Amino acid sequence: MLSIFKQSIEDPGNTLSSWSTEQDCCKWSGVHCNNITGRVTSLQLQDYYLRGEFNFSLLDLKFLTYLDLRWNEFEFIDFESILASSENQNSHKVKFSNLIYLDLSYNFDLQMDNLRWVPHLSSLKYLSLSGIDLSNATLWLQRVTMLPSLMELQLHDCSLNGISSSLWYVNFTSLTLLDISSNNINSEMPKWLSNISHVVSHLDFSHNKLRGQIPATLLNFQQLKYLNLGDNHLNGSIPKWIGQFKYLEHLDLSNNMLYGPIPATIGNLSSLTYLHVDSNRLNGSLPMDLWQLSKLEILGIGYNSISGNLSEQSFTKLSNLKALTLDFSDFNFNFGTHWEPPFQLDEISMSNCKVGPEFPSWLYTQRKLYFLDISSSGLSFNGDSKFWSFVTQIEELDLSNNSISGDLSTTLITSRDIDLHSNKIGGFLPRLSPKVSFFNIANNSFSGPIYTLLCQNITEEHGLDTLVMSHNLLFGELPDCWMHWPSLMSVNLESNKM
Repeated sequence: MLSIFKQSIEDPGNTLSSWSTEQDCCKWSGVHCNNITGRVTSLQLQDYYLRGEFNFSLLDLKFLTYLDLRWNEFEFIDFESILASSENQNSHKVKFSNLIYLDLSYNFDLQMDNLRWVPHLSSLKYLSLSGIDLSNATLWLQRVTMLPSLMELQLHDCSLNGISSSLWYVNFTSLTLLDISSNNINSEMPKWLSNISHVVSHLDFSHNKLRGQIPATLLNFQQLKYLNLGDNHLNGSIPKWIGQFKYLEHLDLSNNMLYGPIPATIGNLSSLTYLHVDSNRLNGSLPMDLWQLSKLEILGIGYNSISGNLSEQSFTKLSNLKALTLDFSDFNFNFGTHWEPPFQLDEISMSNCKVGPEFPSWLYTQRKLYFLDISSSGLSFNGDSKFWSFVTQIEELDLSNNSISGDLSTTLITSRDIDLHSNKIGGFLPRLSPKVSFFNIANNSFSGPIYTLLCQNITEEHGLDTLVMSHNLLFGELPDCWMHWPSLMSVNLESNKM
C-alpha cells in the first residue's frame, strides 16, 4: 500500500528516496511500526513537500492509527471513492475506523467541498484540517460531531462562514480542545457551547466576527486553561465571573469592543501566565488585585483608556514578567532612578504614554530586551554614549516622534529594525552592521555625506532592505557602492542637500 501511495504522488524533494522494496518498510523515512508485530502504525510525513493527489489507499493499512500529512502541497483527495468503497464493502469501514490521529493541515492548495467522509473515521481522537478551504462545507459541524471519541479539533483558518449558532446540541462529549480561530464566523457565541464536554481545557474562537457579550455558558468549563476570544466584535463588560477559572493560564480578550473597568476578580486567576485585554474601550484604573498574579509572563493592557499610577510596588510580585504592553494609556509612572525590577523583560511597548522627558533608568537593568517601543512618549534629552550603546543593540527599536538629541557618528548600529525618525539627532551618519534590515532616521539633523554609511569599511554584503534618511542635512554625491546592499528594496533620500 505504501508503494502505491508513493507512485500516486509527486515527490520533488525526493524525501521518500528511502522507500525502496529492497529494505524493510519499517526503516523507511516517516514510517513507524509496532516493535513486536512489525505492523505499520504511524506515518509522519509532515514537511515533505509532497504534491498531487492523495491516495487514501493508506487506510487499507488496518493497523494504522496515526497519520500526519501537514505542511505538504496536496491538491486533491478523492474522498468520493472512499465513500463508495465504504458503502460497497463493509470491511473497509472497519479499516477506516482504526485511525485515531489525522492531521491534513496547511496543505494550502487543498479544498474540501464537504466532510461526508469524516464520520467513517469513527475512532478519531484528533483531527486537524487547519489552513484548508472549507468554505463550501456547509454541514461541517454536523459531520464532525458524529465522531464520538473526538478529543481535539483544529479548524484554524479554514474560511468557515458559519457556526450553526441556532444549533442547541452537538455530540462533543469527549472534547478537550476546540480551535476554530481565524475564520469568517459572523454570529453570537454558539448556543451549543452549553452542552459540550465540561472537561474542555482549550477554547480558541479568535480572529472571527463574533458579536454580543461574553456568554456565561463559559462557566461550564471549569477546567479551562486556555481561552482566546481576541479579534472579534464582542461588546459589554468583562464579567466578574471571569475570576472563577482557577486553572486558567491564558486569557486573550484583545481587539474587541469591551468597555468598563477590568474587574477586581481578575486577581483570582492565580494560574494566569498570559493576559491580553489590549485594544478595547476599557477605562478606569487597574485593580490592585491584578498585581497579585505572580505567575504572569505576558501582560497587555494598552490601547484602552485606563489610567492611574504605576509604581515599583505594582510589580513587586511579577518576577516572571517577560512582555509588557502599555501603549496609548494614561498612566503616571512613579519609578525611582535606582529601581531594579524583579523581572527581566524580553519586550516592552510604551508608545504614546507619558514616559518622558528622561529615558527610564530602570530599562538599563533589562539585559534580555529584544523589542523596545517608546515612540511618541515625550522623551526629550541628550543621549550619551551609555544610552546609544544600550538601545542600538536591541533587536527591534522604535524611539520615533520624540525630541531626543545626540550624536551617533561613532556608534555601530546592531539592531535589526531601528526607527529614530522625527527626533533632533545630529552629527555624521553611524555605521550599520550587516544584520540591520530596517533603518529610519528621517526628519532629524544628520549631516555629512552618505558615503560614510554606505561605502566605508564595507567587507561583506548587508541585509538592509529599507533605508529612510529623508529630511536631514546630508550632502555630497550619491556613491557607487550599492553592490554591497543587494537586499535594498526601498530608499528615501528626499529633502537633503545632496
